[in-house]
Amino acid sequence: MRLLLTSRGQHQEEQEEHNMPFRTEDGKIVEHGAPFTLNGVDYGGTWLNKTSKEEQAAIGVTWQDDPSPPAYDPRFFTCTLKGEAYELTQLPLDAIKSNMLLSAERAARAMLDETDWMILRKIDINEPVPDDVTAFRAAVRAEENRIESEVTAADFEAIQLIEPNWPDMP
Repeated sequence: MRLLLTSRGQHQEEQEEHNMPFRTEDGKIVEHGAPFTLNGVDYGGTWLNKTSKEEQAAIGVTWQDDPSPPAYDPRFFTCTLKGEAYELTQLPLDAIKSNMLLSAERAARAMLDETDWMILRKIDINEPVPDDVTAFRAAVRAEENRIESEVTAADFEAIQLIEPNWPDMP
């Protein structure tokens, strides 16, 4: 919100543009910037901009803030403002599965990339790979396989419960 100096020398807060309108006490919408009639009195399109919240409330007009979107996981739902309320829509299960499998594959690849040089060194000059690195790499592959197995078999409710449990880098 910004403070404005009105033509009467008073400061007032400017209403920010929102999707939700002003409303009368009986629930009728008063569009921002549009002329309206209330209780037999005509108000110009700039009246709401030039008046304070108190003046607006005195004639029975109040601002309705945008509704807050619900908490949701964008991996499984989309959230869209429909009229005056948010609507959650379930993403297609096949798309969720594809995204989760791709994410697990990328995460595993990134973790294994960190120690690939040790494998190459073993191949190149027969330098032993530390046991904790070998165990780490096996744990990464096992976790990727677990995720793949659970995601492939999951329905919509079950897939929301699958969380990766990647091992810590040695």
